[in-house]
Amino acid sequence: MNTRNIGIIAHIDAGKTTTTERILFYTGKNYRIGEVDSGSATMDWMEQEQNRGITIVAAATTCCWTPPKENQSESPKGREGQNEVQINLIDTPGHVDFTAEVERSLRVLDGAVAILCAVKGIEPQTETVWRQAENYNIPKLVYINKMDRAGADFEAVVQQLRDKFGAKPLPLYLPIGSESEYEGNIDVLRQRAVYFCGAHGEQVEYRSLMESERERAETAYNQLIDIISEGEDQIAEYYLEEAEIPLSLCHKAIRKLTLANQIIPVYAGSSLKNQGVQPLLDGIARYLPAPNDPEPLQVPLLSKQRTKRSYAAAGPTFVRLPATTDGPLAALIFKVQYHREIGMLCYLRIYSGILKANSSVFNARKGKRERVHRLIQMHANAHQPVSELRAGQIGVAVGLKLGQTGDTICDEKKPLLLEAMEFPEPVISLAIEPQSGSDSQKLHQALEYLQREDPTFLVNESEDTGQVLLSGMGELHLEVLSERLKSEFKLAFHTGRPRVSYRESIHSPCLGRGHFVREIAGIEHDIAVELELRPASQERTQ
Repeated sequence: MNTRNIGIIAHIDAGKTTTTERILFYTGKNYRIGEVDSGSATMDWMEQEQNRGITIVAAATTCCWTPPKENQSESPKGREGQNEVQINLIDTPGHVDFTAEVERSLRVLDGAVAILCAVKGIEPQTETVWRQAENYNIPKLVYINKMDRAGADFEAVVQQLRDKFGAKPLPLYLPIGSESEYEGNIDVLRQRAVYFCGAHGEQVEYRSLMESERERAETAYNQLIDIISEGEDQIAEYYLEEAEIPLSLCHKAIRKLTLANQIIPVYAGSSLKNQGVQPLLDGIARYLPAPNDPEPLQVPLLSKQRTKRSYAAAGPTFVRLPATTDGPLAALIFKVQYHREIGMLCYLRIYSGILKANSSVFNARKGKRERVHRLIQMHANAHQPVSELRAGQIGVAVGLKLGQTGDTICDEKKPLLLEAMEFPEPVISLAIEPQSGSDSQKLHQALEYLQREDPTFLVNESEDTGQVLLSGMGELHLEVLSERLKSEFKLAFHTGRPRVSYRESIHSPCLGRGHFVREIAGIEHDIAVELELRPASQERTQ
């Protein structure tokens, strides 16, 4: 299957969106290169993203790339029409406040490209997204970006991969020079120099290595062969016989070990300077998995109970779901997004079967039948209608009124339940109230839309103070949501810190006495009362 579902993951400011913009340009998806700093990046389409220069929501797109054959040495422009690979790409946020966007994207992806800064190396959020990818057993490539920056150190970052992640990095490209002297890469497998020329680095030139680089390149090649021979015995035989090792055999071994998560192919470049992205595209097409590469999913089959339209897991009955169009329909909604003109967009991954536009489907988690009115493929915030989505594809369904993140869409005659996603609990809250009573209903409706979009955004009313509280993953998270309420829903409101409901409690034991003397109906009454109070915690300990 010539499809790759991949995500770009990294710490904030490592160059995810900058690299994605080059990918879209070199694959011919875009006619120009968008820049994050100027607010013209295609994938950062939200107003809040453009103003802040960061990625907030995971944006999806589709492009195509043709890797060269083993006997090719020409630039990518000479490869048209040869085993073209469709790349479904999701650019994820790098800020910790939006980690849910990474979590739900990785849930439906087959491979990932981790981008590391050549200066800062592995940063805190890098460890988080790496761990998320490991949880889903996703094969990865590493792209060490910003080789042109002062302090860039390729070898130090590679060593960090070994020390912090216990990974086995396999450098396939080495930088030629660094910092201001960075000028190109060494292709370790082919033992040649690669330079990126032209106004936007679109011309890839291959040259012989200079004498000063030969020893370094040969050492890296020998180390590479030593590692990949573990996955292909025939390579060791060629090496021991001092015979030339076929490139096809090397690619096969690297892919095998990458899919098994035993090695991490490593690339180098400077996306901002338009250097090193084309070899990364070759690696995505060659080494990352297709939808039918992983083992078929084992999913529970649901059985219909006596109550009409009530479904439950059918005990130990499981169904294998190979990624083919012949199997039963099984799709997972991994993201819901509000569109002002279209309505709710349900992003989904088709694991098996075919989903057609204007068809009736079954929401297994809700136990309800729904109708898909339209199907579209997204390019950031632009969309293109399609008639169907097939196994292995990622697209958007329009018309699902009940669809939420984690829901399974299937055939009612064969109801299946895919594993849902788990998200962290919100950590901070904000109080909100409309400026006028007439906006109250609009505000609650807008909050419902946003809550349906974002599983880490919760809305509740405090029982003690009556305030409406918004809870999220951080101050930036809630700030962005507040801005969206103003810009997208045209609402005016006040925000502030939640009021704290204070209650008096007993700090230490205390004893009180009272004496009551009074004549009632000619009779004198004399009463003494003694009362001792203790904190509840002390009562429980005694």
